[in-house]
Amino acid sequence: MQVPTLKHFSRLTLIHCLVNTDSPSLWLGSKCLALLKQLDHGSWGEESNELLRRLVKYYKHKVTSKLVDALLPSNAKTLCLKSCNQITVDCLNKILHRCTHLVSLDLSALPDLNFHLVGLFSLDNGHKYGTLTVVDLEGCTQVTDAVVQNLLRNATSLQSLNIAQTNITDKVFLMNEVKQLAREALIEIPGLTETYDCILQTLDISGCQNVSSTCIRHLCTLCGPTLHTLNIAWTKIECTAFLYLSGLGLPAAVRYYNEFTDKKAPKTNTLAQTLKEFDDLSRKVKRLFNWKHDRRSGTDLLCSNAQKRINGSIQKQGKSHSENIVPCSLSDRSENDCQKRQQDLFLMERRTGNDTHSAESLAASLQCSNPSKVQHAHFDNKETIHSQVLSDFSEPLILSSDPINLNTGTAEQESTFNAVGMPPNNALGDSGPIMACYKPAITSFCCCGYAFDEDLCLLYFEQFLCSNSSLTSLRVYGGKTSPIVSDRILQKIGTFCPELTQISLEGCDRITDVGIMQLMQLNNLTEIDFTGVPFIDDNVIAPLVEFYQLSRFRVAETMITNNSLLMIALGRFPLKLTDLDLSWCEDIESDDGLNAIASNCRNLQKLTLRESCVTPLTLNLLAQNCSMITVLNISSNMNAVNDSALIMLSENLTLLEKINLDWNSQLTDGAIHALLTNCTRLTYVNLEGVKEITSAPFIKIISIPEELASFLQEYIKKNQFAFANGTFCPNLAKFPCLPHRSTTFCTELMYLNLTYCDFVEDDVLQNIAAVTQGSLTIIEYYGQKVKGTMENFINNTFTDSIVGS
Repeated sequence: MQVPTLKHFSRLTLIHCLVNTDSPSLWLGSKCLALLKQLDHGSWGEESNELLRRLVKYYKHKVTSKLVDALLPSNAKTLCLKSCNQITVDCLNKILHRCTHLVSLDLSALPDLNFHLVGLFSLDNGHKYGTLTVVDLEGCTQVTDAVVQNLLRNATSLQSLNIAQTNITDKVFLMNEVKQLAREALIEIPGLTETYDCILQTLDISGCQNVSSTCIRHLCTLCGPTLHTLNIAWTKIECTAFLYLSGLGLPAAVRYYNEFTDKKAPKTNTLAQTLKEFDDLSRKVKRLFNWKHDRRSGTDLLCSNAQKRINGSIQKQGKSHSENIVPCSLSDRSENDCQKRQQDLFLMERRTGNDTHSAESLAASLQCSNPSKVQHAHFDNKETIHSQVLSDFSEPLILSSDPINLNTGTAEQESTFNAVGMPPNNALGDSGPIMACYKPAITSFCCCGYAFDEDLCLLYFEQFLCSNSSLTSLRVYGGKTSPIVSDRILQKIGTFCPELTQISLEGCDRITDVGIMQLMQLNNLTEIDFTGVPFIDDNVIAPLVEFYQLSRFRVAETMITNNSLLMIALGRFPLKLTDLDLSWCEDIESDDGLNAIASNCRNLQKLTLRESCVTPLTLNLLAQNCSMITVLNISSNMNAVNDSALIMLSENLTLLEKINLDWNSQLTDGAIHALLTNCTRLTYVNLEGVKEITSAPFIKIISIPEELASFLQEYIKKNQFAFANGTFCPNLAKFPCLPHRSTTFCTELMYLNLTYCDFVEDDVLQNIAAVTQGSLTIIEYYGQKVKGTMENFINNTFTDSIVGS
């Protein structure tokens, strides 16, 4: 057992003092006042900041504005107040003014925090938030478009923003309508530079129910190529967002639909919404930019027949149009400016007939005086893209297999296709090019099945993957939307994601071996999550584990067998594996594969074997070989998980932080006590349905000082008559001190689940809840959170003493 340091003891003592600020005890009250006075204005620096971090971690409901103001030093760079519901916006405003070096701010899970009361993140007081780079507002339901826009406008260094589960709308990222409309319509206006207005790199808007693909459209015109990581899961964002994330503005997205979809494609809600927005954009462009038709550049797409397009296109179910989308210059441009413009844009083209579009005509449309510069303008394509034919459309896209070098301006191999997989200019006829606003650079993307709920999604998703060829992480959640995610989606991923290292298809239960086989085209996979993909088996799992150096492999509820497990354990890369989930894999019929895993995968850190073919030998091998495990789930394995096995695990897996032992009915008090004693880093323990245990293993969580024990003995003797008459009411103000949480036993434990534990006494749990004061969440027999007060603790102690005497 590791001996706690003096610093650890001192911090815990101070914490116990601070969380008892509201106690009626005179002793505690005076001590707390003195401490707060000494800590005022952060006079203890980093040490007081550490106290604040521990308060936020264990005693969220005790953290007040007064404590934060006293403990947070002015030079603090990070501040986390997650779930601290007593914090006010006035306090936050004061802190942001005083702590001018803050880099990271976490205000998540504060649904009642009203940001508008003091205009948080606004410039009304002349304050700038130039150092903030990471802000987390997840679950703050009071966050609106105005709050986010103030933050984006004034936190000029902001790179990571989490506004998941907030009340933002589609207009949240429409910061400067004139500039953003001009950018997506490729209109040159004075003062519009190539530099985007926001450097946001990471954004999470998952769970925001009031946003659609329009929100993504505005986001792309605001951030452009700076955006790398995006999470849009559990929203109403549909497949049009894939086009916007490909660098296309709304006009180009409409052209893309008309050029590349089957003329017989049925009308869809997505198309109707897109065309409606296009009509609105056309009107705004004409009003804002005094648009005039230019015969040289063919700009009639934006200035004519917008309403006719809405009515006619839907009625004719996607009739193709061939208007051009090209930049219209409102100011003179030099030849060098034109050349730079060419290098910043994608020319996305498609073969439409035998007519040709000359370089001279294209040069005129680009306002460039030198046609040769257009002929030799090539764009970056780092990896080879293989041809993949779409069976769902009558005219499939044909993709290039020849890399093109941006730096040299010449093709490494002569090809008839450009870098984004479209035919070159001379195969376009009179339709002209479809031009992108910017070159996208998404590397991590997360969405749910809703985004694939139309036939268009395959075409749009393919364009997204082609345009973001550096994508390294892709998560697609299934659940209720899983029927929408099919093998055809994986065909696109396998073909167009050469850099992909992480893929998650959790809950996508329509995926089969046919789809998984498409992923074998990828060369760099290291993390795979197929949780809840029930119809895949060793035919595809075995090649995956044999070929890839997997560090994360989650295949819960699949048809994996011992054959694949043996390939993992006895293959080339057993030491690479750190995260493994084999829960509910019913086709694993013996412990051979698990024993091989336990013997050879010595670097495992997370292991989930819920309701698996675990034996006592498996657990012994884990104890002997896998000492790095920090998260272990061996629930519902009652035939294997007994006292001796758990004691051996606790003695060897001392780094454990989370363990799930529910419904292992053979466990008794001795094994649980050994677990809590040996594994000092435990923060989460699930003992649901462990029927034989009592309250005994948990009593040591409470610590009663000797002076309090002596005082209680005398106090009880003096008040026996009052207790007998039912009038006993303890006066805590007379107590020299109060019981507190142990400084040596289970000091890190934050969650304890005792649902359906028949012999655990409610009074004991209430005592523990009272003393731990919210730092430990206890779930009682009926699944409810245990509550307790210090008065209840004294009453229970008094009752036990009287009964005992």
